[in-house]
Amino acid sequence: MYMIFCAVVPVFILILIGMIVDRLQLLPESTPQSLSLFVLNVSIPCLTFHIMCEAPLDRLLEWRWWLGVLGVQLLFMGLFYLLDRRRGEESGPAVISSLSVSFCNVGFVGLPVIMNVFENDAEALTVAGLMVVAANVLVIIAQMALIAWSRQRRGEAAPEALPPARRAWLFFRRYILSNAVLVSTLAGLAVPVLGLTVWEPLDRAVTMLGYLAPGCMLFILGLSLRANVAEAVKARALSFGRQLWIGAWRLAGMPLITMAALLALGIDPKWVCVTTIASACGTAVFVSALAQIYRVSAGQACLTVALTNLLSLFSITGVIWLLNRLALLPAGLAF
Repeated sequence: MYMIFCAVVPVFILILIGMIVDRLQLLPESTPQSLSLFVLNVSIPCLTFHIMCEAPLDRLLEWRWWLGVLGVQLLFMGLFYLLDRRRGEESGPAVISSLSVSFCNVGFVGLPVIMNVFENDAEALTVAGLMVVAANVLVIIAQMALIAWSRQRRGEAAPEALPPARRAWLFFRRYILSNAVLVSTLAGLAVPVLGLTVWEPLDRAVTMLGYLAPGCMLFILGLSLRANVAEAVKARALSFGRQLWIGAWRLAGMPLITMAALLALGIDPKWVCVTTIASACGTAVFVSALAQIYRVSAGQACLTVALTNLLSLFSITGVIWLLNRLALLPAGLAF
């Protein structure tokens, strides 16, 4: 167990460094937002482009893996949405709660953990990259639901009167072109699909930018944790019973059910391991950003992000221990 802990803890030391830098006020207040924009719009897209370019096409089209991952994510998202609606919550808060459970922080924590545990393993990195892509499906669905709820709350008419072609273009522009990770993924997929070759100097430059992402993401998470907790306190969202309910499903329920689903579908053990570890991460930071943008359950979402990401040190360690006990980890990684 100690060796597993040592494999995971460097990731959280980077988060701690971010927290210390934030506490000492060594950087301007705007640093987390600026760095986040850099990571989300430049560094992660470069990393996903590189991953997709290098990945074997047959592995990218592993439909059983997509079925298992997307199936579990959409199941949890829909189930917790319906549970909140049954409790009398409005659509907007229910979307944020369901996303808090189903949307794991694979971009900010999962990728660095996978890169640290599966060192120099291109296949493991491919699976982690595909997890980032799968998470984008949830983001698109959540954004569509939040926009519809926000428009309804303001009494605005839906754009049904627009011609179908115009509605399709608005959807494509809002949810595809504005999503840098999704665009870079599609561009990277085009390379193996079309049999193209990326110019080597360009590939190296893109890779250098991409590998800045893991360290930056963890540092940003540390920088923003105190602000997230402060937002929760300000909004009086310290409902620890609610946080325990969401956190238990996010950190334990999701990874265990994801692992069971992938094993039932006969997925390669390494893919099961990488996906399960990524699923054991806390709630994605983007959930709190969405909550603040649409002014819905912002305090609760910020607290969920802060608590689940801190506690994910133990959930990730526990999941790796379980995978090791089940002899699913590759032989060279047995702890």
